[in-house]
Amino acid sequence: MRELALACAAFVQKAVGVELDLTPDTLPLLDHYLSLARDGKGEIHALVAAAAGAYFGEVVRKQYPCRWAIPTRDPSDEIDHDAWRLEFEQVFLYLYPVVLAGEALERGARATSAADTSARDAGFSVREQDRPALVAALEVLGAVDEDEYYLPSTRFDVLASIADRLTALRQRELRVEELPTISPDVYARAIAEDPKSDRPS
Repeated sequence: MRELALACAAFVQKAVGVELDLTPDTLPLLDHYLSLARDGKGEIHALVAAAAGAYFGEVVRKQYPCRWAIPTRDPSDEIDHDAWRLEFEQVFLYLYPVVLAGEALERGARATSAADTSARDAGFSVREQDRPALVAALEVLGAVDEDEYYLPSTRFDVLASIADRLTALRQRELRVEELPTISPDVYARAIAEDPKSDRPS
C-alpha cells in the first residue's frame, strides 16, 4: 500500500512538478494528474488507478480512523487491487478506493458499463438504517456536473460530509463522545450476508 501511494506521489511529481503530502489539499493535484493520464491504456491505467487509489485511501486514513481490508489470496494469483476495501472504524462506512480512482481516470466509464454486474462500485456503503443520513449529506453538498463528480477531490468532500454526519449520529445513538471500534468481522459478515452491500448506491 505504502509503495503504491509513494508511486502515485512520484507520478504526480514528475507530471506536474509538485510533491504530494497526503493531505486533502493535494487531491486537486491528483485530479489534474488523472486527467493527464487518461491517454494511457490497459496495464498503464491499471497501475495508475492502483497508485491513485492507494494515495486517496491513505489521505482518508490520515483524516479518519480507517483500515484497509485486503482479501487473502494465493501467492500465485494476480493482485486484485479493486478488491482493496477501506473500512471506517467508528462508523459503518466503506469504499473501494482503487475503483474510485479508476472511475476518475476513465471519467466514469467503469460506472456506466453494465457488462459486469458483479463489478464493484466506487460509491460509499453504509448500513441500511443510515441511508437517509447519506442522502442528507449529499443534498447539503448540492449538484455537481458529471466531470466534477468523478474527481477524487469531490469524492473526498462527499465522503467527509457522510463520515462527519454518521459520526454525530452514532455519538447520539450511543451517548458517548469516543466511539467504540467496529471490528473487521462486522464488515465481513454484513457484506457476506448481503451481497448487494458490496455494490454501493
